[in-house]
Amino acid sequence: MLGFVYLLSSFIFGFCLVSNFLKSITGLAKLAASFLVGIFIFSWLTFIFSLVFSFSNEPLKLGILGTFGVFSLILLIFKKKLWRGDLKLKISLIDLAFLFFCLIFSFWIMGKSFGYDKAGYFKVASNIFDDFNVHLSLMRSFSWGKNFPSQLPFFAGEPIKYHFLTDFTFAIFEYLGWNPGWAINIPSALAFASVLVLIYSVSQKLFGQNFLIGFISVILFLFNSSLTWFKLKTLTQIWWQGKYLSAGPFDGGIISIFWNLNTYVNQRHLVVALGLFLIVVYILLSSWREKKISTSALIFAGVLIGLLPFWHGLVFLATVIACLVFWVLTKFRKSYLWLLLIAFVFSLPQIIFLSNGRGNLPLFKPGFLIVENLTLENFVRYWVFNLGFSWLTIPAGFLLANREQKNFYLPIFSLFIVGNLFQFSRNMFHNHSLFNLWIVISNFYSAYFLVYLFQKRWIAKLAAIILLVLLTFSGVIDLMVIKNDFIHRITDAPQNKLISWIKQETSPSAVFLSGEKLYNPVNLAGRKVFLGASHFVWGYGYDIDERKILTSKIEKEDNTEEAVGLLKKAKVDYWLTTPPVKFDLPRVYEDESWVVYQILKD
Repeated sequence: MLGFVYLLSSFIFGFCLVSNFLKSITGLAKLAASFLVGIFIFSWLTFIFSLVFSFSNEPLKLGILGTFGVFSLILLIFKKKLWRGDLKLKISLIDLAFLFFCLIFSFWIMGKSFGYDKAGYFKVASNIFDDFNVHLSLMRSFSWGKNFPSQLPFFAGEPIKYHFLTDFTFAIFEYLGWNPGWAINIPSALAFASVLVLIYSVSQKLFGQNFLIGFISVILFLFNSSLTWFKLKTLTQIWWQGKYLSAGPFDGGIISIFWNLNTYVNQRHLVVALGLFLIVVYILLSSWREKKISTSALIFAGVLIGLLPFWHGLVFLATVIACLVFWVLTKFRKSYLWLLLIAFVFSLPQIIFLSNGRGNLPLFKPGFLIVENLTLENFVRYWVFNLGFSWLTIPAGFLLANREQKNFYLPIFSLFIVGNLFQFSRNMFHNHSLFNLWIVISNFYSAYFLVYLFQKRWIAKLAAIILLVLLTFSGVIDLMVIKNDFIHRITDAPQNKLISWIKQETSPSAVFLSGEKLYNPVNLAGRKVFLGASHFVWGYGYDIDERKILTSKIEKEDNTEEAVGLLKKAKVDYWLTTPPVKFDLPRVYEDESWVVYQILKD
């Protein structure tokens, strides 16, 4: 019940903000923006209050109470001002039908990839299995643990270097009584539905109020274009397809996995960030179309951008890059400069916190995933295979567009250029986020071209239908993988006695040495480990070599005194290992699979 109160309150708060500061956003887009802005600001308030009360035993509880306190105070003191905006919603029946489609599809796709059994089991699809180990551990570090100031649960003792506020948001809902399936899927599905609504609305804002342009833009997003379908052996294979035909760079193939919907069910933080990016695009587009600038809207956009790094660092970067190009092209340079300055002020503390020790990134590395074999031929080949027939429809739509629509595309196209020139994290493939944003907006131009053809004579209509099939065929195949994906079941408390014991008998801020197993019981109980999931930890920018060496020494040690010295050097409170017992240390938990030693302080 409390989870729904928090969710509804965040929506009302977001609706007030959008009504007063973003008056150009109307209809369905207003509902979508209200949810995204509301949950975004509410989560930030809760995090700030939790950080302030980090000295207490339950900082998250005080953070939630503080958020409701601010919400109530603002409604009470500024009630007239907050509700002074246009609260009327003009939504047609066709828009309502579209919203219903978005909600049904979003809840289905999120629930198909992750869930929670009443018996106490996580249900995780195989294609998101590795990444959800990170997200569940981060969520539990807030909902069951004490993670203020925030650290990565796999690398205790150092500030976190990974955007974490989406997982913190999920933790709020679990703390308020929702099971993990609800806590993750309900906000994720509402955010994904909001993204679909914003794609539908922004594309029509750009090319005119035409339902077909909006709907086709959404279809092109849901069913991505690539040449994956070349690998299909028989049509009867499609319905039962259980494995991605293209999963580059992980399968060694040329076509990357990052353009299909697996990216969004896997990276739930990208969904929210994409929605916020689209809100900023809507604001900027409104200023271009209406030939006037709303100072309050630009200031609000600057705040949204400035608060993005803790939600998604690369989407923040992409939004700033696009805004910089907008600033160069627009005649409202002074107003846009204020937007950028506000974004800079709000984002700087987060950037400093997240980038601590990241070294010499970004790097100039042209070529994205073909950086090691970069030639003009390979570059063209890579993107033709990854974009399929979009390489024809995007330029065609751009050429048909008017001057204003062409100029608007230039800042968006800069993301494609920058993503192909620089590396922004240790793993080059993380650049995919820049291309995801570029593809979303580029699809508007493909949709415009298809609608243009469809409005012509029958031969052009037939060409539009054939092109639409070719553009979406690979995406349909990829969607079947989500439908048919294998589901892993991972035991949670109370079924898993070790997780229950850790949660009940150890400090919420306790640190364990426990190896690098996925879905570590320690992390699922909300506690941190000395070193875990090192392939992720390294990718986030941590230096793991020293801890790997120390962990190896401890695991090989047979002498109790030497082991204790090494464990104290690691600054851990407990050591989780497997039988048999070989050290004369206090054993605080023991079963047929696990032994937990307590490391007593001097």
